Amino acid sequence: MRLPRYTTNNAGFTFIEIIMAVGLLMLVFAFYDQMVQTVIFTNRGRFDDIGRSVAVEQLEIYRATDFNLLNDGSFTITDSDLNYLPQGSGTVVVADYGGTDSGIKQITATVSWLDRGVTRDVTLTTLTTAGGVGK
Repeated sequence: MRLPRYTTNNAGFTFIEIIMAVGLLMLVFAFYDQMVQTVIFTNRGRFDDIGRSVAVEQLEIYRATDFNLLNDGSFTITDSDLNYLPQGSGTVVVADYGGTDSGIKQITATVSWLDRGVTRDVTLTTLTTAGGVGK
């Protein structure tokens, strides 16, 4: 005995299933891309904060130093927080501002690091006088 074979046209349902699967995959990839971008920007912000913190700390150290002990030149930053930056390094440059007899020195702190193959840096500059900070 033969059972009757019911034929139905399923071609439309298969097409709809494919469209839904492709849409779902696109949604998953978009979500994944946003997660990766969030991680990248979070790390970049964290590195910027660390670099800025090291530069500010160096400026405070040099501004607190007696004016007569500030020698002009370029000095390497040896702060342990630089270890938190990928290939982190830094320099402080002390120079006369407005001439050697002005009684003002310019202090520039630069912190650099490597971020995804690109060198990024934070540079902060301040002035200090023979009278001291805030005097």
